[in-house]
Amino acid sequence: RILQGSSDYPLTDLGVSEAGKAGRALRRVEFSKIMSSDLKRAARTCVLMQEQNDVAMEAQPAQELTASLRECGFGLREGRSRDLTHEELVAQIAQEQGISPSEVEDGSETHESILARQKAFLKSLRGVVGNVLAVAHGAYIKNFLKNLVPGIETPPRIGNCAVSVLQVEFSGDEHMPLVTADPARVNVERHMAEDSFLF
Repeated sequence: RILQGSSDYPLTDLGVSEAGKAGRALRRVEFSKIMSSDLKRAARTCVLMQEQNDVAMEAQPAQELTASLRECGFGLREGRSRDLTHEELVAQIAQEQGISPSEVEDGSETHESILARQKAFLKSLRGVVGNVLAVAHGAYIKNFLKNLVPGIETPPRIGNCAVSVLQVEFSGDEHMPLVTADPARVNVERHMAEDSFLF
């Protein structure tokens, strides 16, 4: 199991299948805005979901690619086994680079950077009326729920192509909107086991 993070890997065959299931689960939902992380795997997931929608592709809004939905950056962990301990990882990288373990720099994205990108995404929704399809990544979504959706218990993991429904409400000139969610509609995965409509 490899940690992908913000590295730009293509969508796997399993990912293609899961994207189709997610698209079919949401096929009756009409979207007024469609946004995706600019990483290849997310952008492809978004297109595959759009292809399953009851609204013909040419009648849908154009897909918008944005770095504000990109997966969190995991620094030296990216492209390496999830099973390695931190000490094992540092030792491996030190050996590869011919340096001492104390010289290995982590390079992970900071909490402040992730939060700033999430807020930028929310601000881009001002003035949008209707449903928005936003295709992001597991760690990003988990952080988003923790950072910006009060009262929601953060799931231990976000499933691939799981669906979360959030309500975003701007009030007057407020800088940031209020984001709320029904816990029963967060990290929904039942469409992965059975081809069915979610909403």
